[in-house]
Amino acid sequence: MGVKLKYVYSITKKSSSDSVFEQIGRSPNCRAFEPKGGDADADAYDGLAAFDPSKDKKEIKAGVLAMLPDWCQEINKGTTVEDLHKQILTVRERQRQFLAHFSDNYNEEYFYDSEGYVDEALAMYIKNTLESHKSGEVSAEGAKRVASFIGLASQALKTYHLPKPLNDNLKSFRKVLHWTLDEVLPKTELGETFLPNLYARCGSNGYRNKLAADLKTFINDTAFREVDKETNHWMLLVPLIHTLGDVSNNSAFHKEIVHSFQKIKTKRNWKAWFRRLIPFITIDPELPAMLVEILSDEELEDFLRFREEVSHLHNRIPLQHILRVVSTKTNVSKFSELLPRCIEKRREYSIPMSLSNNIEGGNRDLVLEILQRINFTENDANIINASIELLPFAVKDSKDNPISTEDWENLKAVLDKIAAALKVFQLEKSENGFDAFSSKEKELWVMLYNAVVGKDDWSQKCAIKFQERLQEVSH
Repeated sequence: MGVKLKYVYSITKKSSSDSVFEQIGRSPNCRAFEPKGGDADADAYDGLAAFDPSKDKKEIKAGVLAMLPDWCQEINKGTTVEDLHKQILTVRERQRQFLAHFSDNYNEEYFYDSEGYVDEALAMYIKNTLESHKSGEVSAEGAKRVASFIGLASQALKTYHLPKPLNDNLKSFRKVLHWTLDEVLPKTELGETFLPNLYARCGSNGYRNKLAADLKTFINDTAFREVDKETNHWMLLVPLIHTLGDVSNNSAFHKEIVHSFQKIKTKRNWKAWFRRLIPFITIDPELPAMLVEILSDEELEDFLRFREEVSHLHNRIPLQHILRVVSTKTNVSKFSELLPRCIEKRREYSIPMSLSNNIEGGNRDLVLEILQRINFTENDANIINASIELLPFAVKDSKDNPISTEDWENLKAVLDKIAAALKVFQLEKSENGFDAFSSKEKELWVMLYNAVVGKDDWSQKCAIKFQERLQEVSH
């Protein structure tokens, strides 16, 4: 059985200036609107209902709910999140004012009470809408479902007094977030049309920035993070924040998100994270860099080992992001050991080296930076071997990005370090009893020469270093 509601209304027809109104409470209220298509019976969100605050709160909440739009139906019709939020805001403010002015004994306390009534009604509205959203009442079109969730998440932060509607629906939001972005969306086509459709469903460019800001607040909510700590569904909203928000503000957010991932201590599973997030790379070009940055040292080491079962994960990550992260590590030598094989495996699986499918430019500069930071004093044959294997990438020259004089000097300094490091190998006795290179040192000298062959200055410098080493051995 429905709840009987008292309304304050005013209807002004296009062909008439007559107004109809009821007086409820302190004074008459009047609002004019033009029915759609001239139909006086057309739906319009009046946003006004009067209830006696002394009555049961259920009646009050039911009345406020009756004024709110049918969220799923409106999303399906094509109403934008921005317009829906405007309708809800109108209802919230009008109900707040009307309930506060209901009594002749009106004072400031009535505003506080009326705000509480509206907050409770909005929390119930969001709960009911979340259930409708997950039950499939929202269109199966991916952009509509995602826009619907974004709008609900944003609305759940709006309140006159604590707690926020979000905090009354934490578990529901976690489930619906998982269902919308982890189960439903990856099955839809995240192609060229998805983002334009999502933008259109959200609203104006300025409002999309506002929604992105609200999503940042949403995923940083302490109570939500606590409920979500076992599954970390919040990470699925990161690509949407990147794509909805102003890119000029993403740098600080990027650091915040990386820090949030790094704080996760339990149930870390980088492969599962990658599998969940990689489908979103199509819409979020910033995501590949972030995926590598969130890895712990142990996870990065595992990633660089490039086993066959993770080849599809490497396929979506340009090499430049891997090199950039390695170049920042304190123990860069440990990771540099794994890089040559990782690069070789990427070639074996025909994975592009970078966005331009080569290792020149930024990649080359990053390799040089890594080589300069390697600690050759550790006398580790594996590190020396890896450094020599990386050297050819550092000497790559191109018309578009020629090696600068400064870089040449840095490269020569690296060659000096490698040549000096080769001296750590113990000499062996030849058949006639003379000192001779160990087999490992001979192998590395050959590798070193092959790494610089074709570069006259480098080949000459390498030959000089080899001659100096020969003189040391013969004396």
